[in-house]
Amino acid sequence: MRLKLSRQHIVLVSAMVLIAAIVFGLANNLQSLFIVPVTEELGTTRGAYSLYSIFQNIFAIISNMIFVVVTRKFGIRKTAAVFIMLQAMAYVGYSRMHTLIPYYIGGAIYGLSESFVYAAGTSRITSNWFHSHYGLVFGIIMAATGVGGSIYTIVLTAIMDRSDWRVTFMFAAATMVVAALLMFFVVRETPEERNVQPYRDADKPEAKKKVKDPSKRLDIPTATVRKQPFLYMILGSNVLVCMCVGSSYYALNPHLRQIGFSSGYAAACFSVVLAALAIWKILLGIVADKAGAVKVIAFCMFSEVVLGVLAAQVRLPALVMVIAVLQGSSSCMSGFLQPLLIADLFAGESHGAVLSMLLTAMCFGRMAGSPFANFLYDITGSYVLPLYLCALIAAIGLGLYAAGIAGYNRYRNKLIASN
Repeated sequence: MRLKLSRQHIVLVSAMVLIAAIVFGLANNLQSLFIVPVTEELGTTRGAYSLYSIFQNIFAIISNMIFVVVTRKFGIRKTAAVFIMLQAMAYVGYSRMHTLIPYYIGGAIYGLSESFVYAAGTSRITSNWFHSHYGLVFGIIMAATGVGGSIYTIVLTAIMDRSDWRVTFMFAAATMVVAALLMFFVVRETPEERNVQPYRDADKPEAKKKVKDPSKRLDIPTATVRKQPFLYMILGSNVLVCMCVGSSYYALNPHLRQIGFSSGYAAACFSVVLAALAIWKILLGIVADKAGAVKVIAFCMFSEVVLGVLAAQVRLPALVMVIAVLQGSSSCMSGFLQPLLIADLFAGESHGAVLSMLLTAMCFGRMAGSPFANFLYDITGSYVLPLYLCALIAAIGLGLYAAGIAGYNRYRNKLIASN
């Protein structure tokens, strides 16, 4: 039996799309769009400004560690709504800051909220409501982060041009309140709370949600998984590549302005990045449903390698747009693809534990990304060296990932043969 989409399914997805567009659309602009005006007015360095990502990712690691315990007691929806409201208060604090301390506090709040509002929480709610086409629906919701970011880039730039960055932060705070209200009053964690059934196709029984063939996944104790070298190769590759993704993502806008492009053109380019990110998430979600997330992640890692080389030597406007499209692809490594990968590789007890480890590895990489680029900028006065280094490090990460997946396949095939 094929269960059709009900109005409740559509309302749920629409609300999740709007929340993602607001919360993460703003976050996508925070370290790139505001870095120049804030550092110039406060008289601080870009390296100091980029320390935000360290606070964000340290607390995101804590968020991943406490996710299961907190959601078991309070639920995803209520916890996420509280954290979004705290983020709104943080944006108010940004608008009144005269040092970077409120900015760092906001980074800690954002980090703590991440697993509840972003990858882990959103993937859990999506998989509860959609037992078929999980990758596609998750991709559509996550695509809103790029669409929202693209829209916010235009809107926030216009507000900043007419007033200043402080007023712009107040506008951002008001939209965050809307997101918190949507999360609390509209979103529900399971379809049963709305008296409907999960969506699934006729040829995909409920037991097979998330992946086509559960027999291909490892269903072994977490303690056993932790002893396998392939796990640490995959984790290490995520640390390296996510660091490079964070570096190039936050360096692109100021890099373009430094080499002679206007602030308007740089903002337009960043808007293209976010629009491309949205499109890539939908396309890659579909491809992950069909061909698996393993190949999709390899493609995104390769995109980061090419991006670093091209961005370091860009001079032509047409090439800037190519770089923007590649940036959208590689940015899918920042929390979108990890749940899809683990859903393809692991089942049972180990699924949640390995996902938490992978998201933690991503956080370690992102934590180093922006400081890596901006401190090197403070030393060299240019983003060229950081971008070249990102290409090299991403290539190493891609090789490590390939070795990890090969090790996973050997281990899985050995278990299948022994049984």
